[in-house]
Amino acid sequence: VAYERFRGLRDFGQRRGGGYDVNKSKTVPVGIDALWAAFDDDALRGRWLTDIDVHFHRATPTKSMRGKASDGTRVDVYFTDKGPEKSAVSVQHQGHPDRAAADAMKVFWGERLDAMKALLVSA
Repeated sequence: VAYERFRGLRDFGQRRGGGYDVNKSKTVPVGIDALWAAFDDDALRGRWLTDIDVHFHRATPTKSMRGKASDGTRVDVYFTDKGPEKSAVSVQHQGHPDRAAADAMKVFWGERLDAMKALLVSA
């Protein structure tokens, strides 16, 4: 990959198939169960995750979720328990067609995870 980047054959963040991936994470001052519920509960997720429809089809409770967005891209979510009142979530959104779409989605996930944190902290 480094060779292809050096030669101008591959852009930074571009995968082997040509698509781009986005990674965004957030640490929140709530337990892992509350963080899991923010993604697992459709009604709660609908309060902070707007402008995108994600259907999660595989999940390991309090560990990970895998799903697809309405545009066909893949969304993987990973959870980390950091103690009784602290946990972290990492979102990997894969398959964006170009760098501009990936950059826009990185900003989007940053805003949505901030909204999720605000919702969970105020609850």
